[in-house]
Amino acid sequence: MLATWLAKQWIGGYAAISEGTELCLQEDLVSFIADKVIKRMTNDEFTRLGQLAKIYLSESVFLLGETLKLDEYPNELEITEKCGLKGVAMLESVESLIGEKTMISKINEMIYNSKKGAYSSETLYGLLNGTVDSDIYVSQLLHYWREHGGLPYMTIDRLGNAIKITQNGSNMTVKNGVGTWERMPLWPLPLKFTEFKLPIQIMISHGIQLSPVREGMIFSNLGFPNYYRVNYDIDTWREIKTILTENATSYTLRERFQLVSDFCYFYSIKSLPEPAASVLRNEFVQLVRLRPTSFPICDAAIFQCVVTHEHTRPRHLDKSQMVQLRRKVFDSFTNSSEMECRSGLAHDALNDLCTKLYGISCL
Repeated sequence: MLATWLAKQWIGGYAAISEGTELCLQEDLVSFIADKVIKRMTNDEFTRLGQLAKIYLSESVFLLGETLKLDEYPNELEITEKCGLKGVAMLESVESLIGEKTMISKINEMIYNSKKGAYSSETLYGLLNGTVDSDIYVSQLLHYWREHGGLPYMTIDRLGNAIKITQNGSNMTVKNGVGTWERMPLWPLPLKFTEFKLPIQIMISHGIQLSPVREGMIFSNLGFPNYYRVNYDIDTWREIKTILTENATSYTLRERFQLVSDFCYFYSIKSLPEPAASVLRNEFVQLVRLRPTSFPICDAAIFQCVVTHEHTRPRHLDKSQMVQLRRKVFDSFTNSSEMECRSGLAHDALNDLCTKLYGISCL
């Protein structure tokens, strides 16, 4: 809270956002800087874990397919719902491409150049004039991401000594920059693998195939440095479950949550082959329940595994009910004790959400 206040005083004390519709940019920049302060002061893994859980739940339960654009005169509720989450992840993605030093200097330059005046997204885009892969401007990437709704994903299939990478999502309906709903378009996605680097940094096609690729486990976007989910073939998911069973602590809390939650998401949208997917679903759920200390906010991680396994369609709840449930869930992602698997306030809040949506205690 203090870090956020200090960041808001620094940015807001020098310049203001030019339009209410772009207020998310200001809030995202504040959270981006505050997160850095928190990391340097405490290195608290639970803060980063809670942020990812909020992004995932926003995009799968509370606010599906929305962009970062606000009404001309946004109220506090709209700002709270849309700002300071996925927009921060997008800024972090830009930082992963250009480096922390450059990213901070560009934000500094924008704020000080706008001293006692106003800035907009175009101000920031104009300063992010570097390129990746020779001719793709970083500013173009950030502009595209912020103008399109939803959470994209890629699929990685292991094919012997090769891997096939495809971008899916056309079955999802999302908002675009002008506020209309459409099928999710192709996103430019930064490529980041644990075992190797590619000669290109951005995937702008529907698919690519890489070979030869060394044997062994290959993770993509591990830890969510870039704003997209990752699906794997069913054999790789089995291997991931085995790795988490035998050696979960080799991965950060955020990485563990990401892997379990991504599996459950792709299980829920029926992107994995049956009956193997349901068998593996049971094993993932059993794993996190038997090892609660290794999987904080496990109830959020397995939420899609549980509700889609036992139930079909959620009830329709009005806006005010969903707002109250969202606030209760997100407020429970505060510290390690509240985020304890199956016993903390987060468990109670998520179980209440499930009960309200499906009429039965799910967790």
